[in-house]
Amino acid sequence: TGRKIRVFLLSNLDEYLAFQKEKLGTAIRNPAFYNIVRNYIVAYDMVQGQKADQIRDDVFTIERKAKEAEKQIKKEKSRIRKEAAKERGKINREADRWRAKILGDLGGDKKKRLRIVENWRRENLNRVNKWEKEQLDPLDGLLKQIHDGKAKNRDAIAKNRRTRHAANRVMFEKLFHEGFHAFSRNFLWPAGRTVFVPLWLDEGLASYYEMSVVEGDELVHSAPFPAFVTIFKKAQGEGTLLRIEDLLVATPLQFQVAGHTDRRTSDIHYAQSWAIAHYMVGRISRARMTAYVAAVVAGTDKVKAFEAMMGKSVRQVDADVRLHVARLK
Repeated sequence: TGRKIRVFLLSNLDEYLAFQKEKLGTAIRNPAFYNIVRNYIVAYDMVQGQKADQIRDDVFTIERKAKEAEKQIKKEKSRIRKEAAKERGKINREADRWRAKILGDLGGDKKKRLRIVENWRRENLNRVNKWEKEQLDPLDGLLKQIHDGKAKNRDAIAKNRRTRHAANRVMFEKLFHEGFHAFSRNFLWPAGRTVFVPLWLDEGLASYYEMSVVEGDELVHSAPFPAFVTIFKKAQGEGTLLRIEDLLVATPLQFQVAGHTDRRTSDIHYAQSWAIAHYMVGRISRARMTAYVAAVVAGTDKVKAFEAMMGKSVRQVDADVRLHVARLK
């Protein structure tokens, strides 16, 4: 309660980079970070809310126009049907009048004369039906286009919603990650030792808890990190995994993404740090981790301190971690 951890959430990447340059004089492209000195978290809205809102508004504008066009087309169809029905009524009434006249007069061959009237009625009804169809078919085609467009718009809205949801989830994962750094700095390790916590351990555990979810009042963790599993297995297949000895002494530069070319180096450092952390949780106690950090602070060789914590050689740890990741689904 004595240390407030501020969280700055910027609305887009440009604001995020500008914030860093103003506060720190430089900027990294990692999606979020924790400033250990000033004790704050900074992230940006990867949902890109303004852009997503514009897409949604554009779709809704199209929907409104489509609805109005649909209304006008249906109104025109109704007018055509009424006009055709009116014309059919006139034809039937005229045919009835002629039939009544034929039946009431004294002229001969009434059947032939009635057939002539019926043929006239059918020809004229067919004419009206043809006219009605010629008028309605293009309108039905327009309605189909509108309905297809509305279906596409609904798909666009659903896709936009899924995109927002996915980006929002990623953003909160990054906040979980940086939240762990803040927790680590303020509460996890003995006072004064935080700045000496090996970077791989801090980033590995932060990445491990990044995949957490809150259910009720519990933090549920241990889920695999899909992107890091992919990166780890790809590097393993290519023979480009880092030596654990090198990972143990990695500096912030290996984890930061200052430019686009840094992404691959950063990814493999994060992926391997996460892999070891995921392997450790449940196997290595907090007491042994704390002892490891204390040993590093005291100047113990980092590889020897690591092996003491793990209870085995780095070679065996490397083999065990590879097997562990291979078994993850």
